[in-house]
Amino acid sequence: MALGDEMECRWPMAPENRNRTLAKLFDAANDTPQAQVSSRATPVTFEEARAARRRGEQVISLSHFLPRPELLPEKRFLFFPQLAAFAGSQFLQRRVQRLNPQLHLFGHTHFAWDQALEGVRYVQAPLGSPRERLARPRSMRLSGGAGTSSERAVTGYGLEE
Repeated sequence: MALGDEMECRWPMAPENRNRTLAKLFDAANDTPQAQVSSRATPVTFEEARAARRRGEQVISLSHFLPRPELLPEKRFLFFPQLAAFAGSQFLQRRVQRLNPQLHLFGHTHFAWDQALEGVRYVQAPLGSPRERLARPRSMRLSGGAGTSSERAVTGYGLEE
């Protein structure tokens, strides 16, 4: 049985089962900034982020996949019990541990999660699939900050007032 993620992939070569080549290739893409995601946040290299963290600056990292196996729900709660085989990699775990951010945001399991491990707070606030959003349309609330009355619900379709 294949996950939808795998069925949608088109590889230039057929990846071998249980081969770490692809995981290593994807991990190496984290060495350089990939895109500007916000006008207020400038993408930096991995080493620049590590240096900023050593200077005491706030560093937030994110990944689609789980950076630690402890963040995977128990198998009995999973909709797809084989998810553990597709949930993350040792490359990702080591990278996040080396960076040591204050906060790491992650996804993939569609389970809300908030846990601190070894000084890093790991948070998942899933937006889910369209079917999941029908059952649970609001995953989290954003506010304008302390002392403001601006609050919006975040859905998979964008922000609502």
